[in-house]
Amino acid sequence: MKRIINIYLPSAAMTFTMVLLGVSVLNLAEGCKYQNNIWILEVFGYIVLMELLDVLLGKIEFKRYLSYFCAEAAAGYVLLFVVFGYFGNWFSYTPGRIAQITVMYLLVLACVHYYFYYRAKSSADEMNRMIKES
Repeated sequence: MKRIINIYLPSAAMTFTMVLLGVSVLNLAEGCKYQNNIWILEVFGYIVLMELLDVLLGKIEFKRYLSYFCAEAAAGYVLLFVVFGYFGNWFSYTPGRIAQITVMYLLVLACVHYYFYYRAKSSADEMNRMIKES
């Protein structure tokens, strides 16, 4: 399980990302302006902005992790719905669609945070085990 979380999952995510970006850039360079190519690059831009947001929020001293998580979730949600949803025309603003996008956004955010929580916990457990053994 440890190898899956520390090696295979990040490797698969990086490979998937690089392949999608590469194919999208090549398709656009060849004049193939399918909406999917542009959308994939927009999603990449959104993810980069979310990472920058994470860096900025990391400079703020939150008293609790939940406060940090809520700040990131709220700021990312605004970024998703206002900047990319509205200006990028990613989705329609119907109640059902907003609910679907909200659920997907929160699930992805929770999975990413859980993944890093689990990695940090595993590292701490490993360090504690090594300290006890020495």
